[in-house]
Formats: sequence, C-alpha cells, structure tokens
Amino acid sequence: MLHGLITRRASFIAIFALGVALLPACGGDGGSKTAPPSNGSTPGAAKPAASGAIISIDSLADASGDFSINVNLSGVTQPYVAFNVYVAFDPAILSAVAIRPGAALAPSVEEMLCVKLPAATGAVGLGCTVFDAGATSTSGVLATIKFRRIAAGTTGLHLRTLAEGGAANGTFIVTPQGTVRKPDIVTLNDGSVTTS
Repeated sequence: MLHGLITRRASFIAIFALGVALLPACGGDGGSKTAPPSNGSTPGAAKPAASGAIISIDSLADASGDFSINVNLSGVTQPYVAFNVYVAFDPAILSAVAIRPGAALAPSVEEMLCVKLPAATGAVGLGCTVFDAGATSTSGVLATIKFRRIAAGTTGLHLRTLAEGGAANGTFIVTPQGTVRKPDIVTLNDGSVTTS
C-alpha cells in the first residue's frame, strides 16, 4: 500500500514538473488573464471568455458564518489529467477553513491524488491528478473551498495565473502530454464575496 502511494505521488510530481518544463512552448503564462488591473476595476468582474475551457469561481452576495464556494470548469473540449487551483482573497474579511476536490476530474477521491498547495495568509490552493482513471474532458466542480467570515466587507476571489503564482501557485489544467493549456484555450474568471 505504501509503495502504491509513493508511486502515485511520484507520478503526480512528474506530471506537474513536465507541465512546468513545457510552459515556454505553450506561449505566455499558461493563463488567459493578465495581472490584476491597476485601474481600480472591481475584483470579481468577469473577463471576456475565449473559446474553450473556462475556470471560474462562484460569487456570493450575503455570506455569514462558514460557507462554501465552488471553483468550476466548463466548456472543456480537450482531455486533461491534472489541475492546479490557487485562489487569493482578503484575509481581513475571510479565512480559508478547508479545500477539497470536486468530481470534475474523477468521480471519487479514490481515483485522484490531491495535494494542498503551500499558501500564504489570504490564499488557498489544491493540485490534483488522476492515476488510474485516465484523462477526462468532463466539466464540473474542480474544487470546493470552505471559508469563514472574519469581518463585514467585500473581497475578490482571485484565481492566480501562472505568471502571478508560478507552477506551484498558479491555476491551470494539464493535458495527457503534460502541457499546460494555452491562454487561448483556458480562461480564468474571478469571483467575489460580500459578508455581512
């Protein structure tokens, strides 16, 4: 059992390392957004969608106590075998309590290997890969994040791009060949939360 877990973990690391090694061949940062705008635009505003897959995070208008937000994948036309999701938020308003995988990549957690990504205050991340189920082109929930309200206010839920966070702290999907999807194929759409 331990040998199987070690082999799966090595496979997971190899997939992500290969994806990172091939980034220059993919053109750009591997995400579809540029850095957050400095012109005062509102975090959580939808970005124009490119043709192809969209990774988006839900918004919530009146949150209190503990609540959950989904990170969704839609419009998938090409198979993928792994993903990284990394979300930044205002730690004065929210605290991340937990993050868990959704069913888009595989129907059960037994078919995936997931690792919680290193996170600073005001950020949370998860990386997952399949190890026996093969590639999928299923849309659905990639991850669910449980937040706790800290104070009243509004915060953006910012899906970091590879340019912003690097391979460890970026948001992307990986094809069976290990390539991170090109910017014209994956669009990242932020969300927001208002707490009362």
